Amino acid sequence: MALEKSRQYFKEEKERLEDLHHLMLDFHYIGGSLKIIEDLFCRPGFGINNVQHSTCFNCCVVCSPGEYSSTYEPYCKKCAHMGKEEYGAAYC
Repeated sequence: MALEKSRQYFKEEKERLEDLHHLMLDFHYIGGSLKIIEDLFCRPGFGINNVQHSTCFNCCVVCSPGEYSSTYEPYCKKCAHMGKEEYGAAYC
């Protein structure tokens, strides 16, 4: 969503500036100088699982039993030993 909003902003800005180009100093975009970094995170006990939830790409879903997510990481991790057998564990 943020990526699409950023693209839309720059498209609209380009069109607006083309209308005002005679009033402004020149500015130039240097190819590759702007990067969009997707920063994925989920709250503890949740993670992204595109295999089980393929209709909700990049959505945070509750961690399955035997998995955990203790920090704002994008993915659930498997417990090294038998952990909590409940959904949404923030630790094993």
